[in-house]
Amino acid sequence: IESIQPVKAALASGDAKAALEMLNRTRPRMFGAVGLPDIDGILPDGRRLGVEVKWGKDRQSDEQKVCQTVYDARGGVYIVARDVDTTIAELKRRAIVVKP
Repeated sequence: IESIQPVKAALASGDAKAALEMLNRTRPRMFGAVGLPDIDGILPDGRRLGVEVKWGKDRQSDEQKVCQTVYDARGGVYIVARDVDTTIAELKRRAIVVKP
């Protein structure tokens, strides 16, 4: 489907089955630019935070490495997150407050 409007209309009319069928025919869409981190935000001190989530044998693409270089060069924080404990340790190492 090209628009979410038919799905909304089906749900509004009470036809959940039709809405589900439409959603099952959808294709994934890409948002943002190639290379941007999976999680992006602004830290309380104004620095930009980028977290690239990797799983298993996943590796950064060349575009992601360029993005990391840009974050680092401009004082931002870019982390490649492979597990929660290591990510929290890296945030603490960079003096970012992590609440339990």
